[in-house]
Amino acid sequence: MSGDLIHLMIASAEDLASWCEIFRECEGPEDLYKIVDECKAIPYFWEQGNRYSKNIRNWERYIFPCKKLDNADLYYSIMKNPEYYMNYRKMVSKYRYEYYLDDLDANVRVAS
Repeated sequence: MSGDLIHLMIASAEDLASWCEIFRECEGPEDLYKIVDECKAIPYFWEQGNRYSKNIRNWERYIFPCKKLDNADLYYSIMKNPEYYMNYRKMVSKYRYEYYLDDLDANVRVAS
């Protein structure tokens, strides 16, 4: 597993029930409601700031299979090299470089 990114998500039964309420209010797909209501998956709408909208297409890519923790009302999902992190990593790298350039510009202005 060298070099792999592992992301652990944990949700309570109450968290999943809250998601189901949101799916109902937004008239989301019945299949989406059912898989979360049955505590089979944890939703994470990473491209939308973890907010659900009925305009989301391909909702399946935002649903992560989960398992129940023993002796707890908690569910977990372990993801290896999640797509959302790889996109985030590219964005952060770009931001850092842009920040670096801005910092250089500011130093040049101060030195002038």
